[in-house]
Amino acid sequence: MVLSEIKGGAKFEKHTDGGEDTDVCTVMIVNDDDRATKLTQAISLLKLDADSLDIAGDDWMGQIKDCFSVDGEGPKAVIMHVLTFPWKLMFAIFPPAGLFSGWPCFFTALLGIGFQVILINDFASQMGCQMYIKPSITAITFVALGTSLPDTFASMQAAIGDKYADNSIGNVTGSNSVNVLLGLGLPWLIGAVYWSANGADASWHARFHPVTGKFPLPQATYDLYSTSGAFVVSKGDLGFSVIVFTVCAVLTIGLILVRRKFGQELGGNKAGGLASAGFLVFLWFLYIILSSLSTYGFITLPI
Repeated sequence: MVLSEIKGGAKFEKHTDGGEDTDVCTVMIVNDDDRATKLTQAISLLKLDADSLDIAGDDWMGQIKDCFSVDGEGPKAVIMHVLTFPWKLMFAIFPPAGLFSGWPCFFTALLGIGFQVILINDFASQMGCQMYIKPSITAITFVALGTSLPDTFASMQAAIGDKYADNSIGNVTGSNSVNVLLGLGLPWLIGAVYWSANGADASWHARFHPVTGKFPLPQATYDLYSTSGAFVVSKGDLGFSVIVFTVCAVLTIGLILVRRKFGQELGGNKAGGLASAGFLVFLWFLYIILSSLSTYGFITLPI
């Protein structure tokens, strides 16, 4: 506390803090609240920043409030808000990135994404069943579209903010790699361990018996694993689908390299951008059509 401009004949001593013009007094407020003291000690032991916790709490409340507001104006914005509100609310209740260095946000976001993928997969499977579409076609259409939307928006933001398409392509290819290697590898690992430990029981024979099985195996393969059991995955038409996908991927990367050579990798003239977008959409439809024809037996690869 700084005292100045005193009246009534009072004077400041020159040898005190502030000299002859002012006087400085230090006031210390001691908190006698036992609970607050223990909380402060706990925060100190955990090496937490109280200010960061306060900011994270404000961010948490802010993101929950923001999910109730409409982004933009007009009927389109309202419709999109209604359609996306459940997802916005679900992810808004997750901890903000500023809390505990972002680790709670990271793990809860993974759980949320996993829950979202499970819902999309179940809804798409039911839709495919009602429309009499084979599961492999449902997987590359409805399921792929639903699970790839977050990657699409992330790649779009990367394309807007970057000069080159490297981050956009890296995001897409990295996501696909995780989906395939982890999404298939982990369940297959669990299945292989289970059947290796369990052996060929009655349910295994009911599935893979060459004559009466639901998914009959060739007689030689069945005889080889009839005692030990094995985790069986049918390749189906995966080989043809991978070939078509690889060709489309090479054409896509080639298009990007051509645009990079002419300085229009991202952006450029509008006509070239529309033509490139149309070509990429055409490749997607080509992949869907050829894979569907292979699944239904209209296209077969020579063995």
